Amino acid sequence: MYCSHIPNNGATHYRVTWRDPQTNRRHQQTFTNRVDADEFSTKPRHNPSDTGTSEPQTLSRLCEQSIAGRPLTDSTVNRLRSICRTSIAAFFGDRHPGDITPEMVAAWVRWLTDERHYSPRTVRDHFRVLASTTRWASQIGILRADPCRWVALPRIPRPAGRAPEPSSRRRVGGGSSGSAMGHSRDHDPIARLRRALHDATPEDIQALLREFHD
Repeated sequence: MYCSHIPNNGATHYRVTWRDPQTNRRHQQTFTNRVDADEFSTKPRHNPSDTGTSEPQTLSRLCEQSIAGRPLTDSTVNRLRSICRTSIAAFFGDRHPGDITPEMVAAWVRWLTDERHYSPRTVRDHFRVLASTTRWASQIGILRADPCRWVALPRIPRPAGRAPEPSSRRRVGGGSSGSAMGHSRDHDPIARLRRALHDATPEDIQALLREFHD
């Protein structure tokens, strides 16, 4: 469920919105007191067509309730519910949420990786659905502790670094030959004369001119 604050002509109202997991229809109820709204939002909603005997709570059903209480688009709700059915319910079955341990969640992550052959990114996407449910359930008191809190996830591999372009390698190789050429230019009289025109004394220039005559 989702509780939102609604300003109304200076008065304060709180609207609780939820989605019926059976019909996929949105419902809402407005309160003038935040305490009443919070209390109402933590109560499980039942299908009016039920005969009064509620079904036993399971982890996958808890995920459905968590999804129904969030302000999501229909396409997102359908995608998350598909993960609940094909990934969470397929592994945990009818286990009660209070029976789930971090070791079970870690085994589920390995099952997604080794048996389903999901990529690390897909495993993380499915884990977020379960982790958001257990975090919400621990916050409102359904679970004493969050079993997903310390579970390690597979790392997403980083793309390998690319080799330097051929032109770059030529530039790198050309630097060493250029330095050798620069070293040979140190003994070139013409290059020495050019440098002398900038910072040499008259005596140095005369000495260089004598080298040319010789």
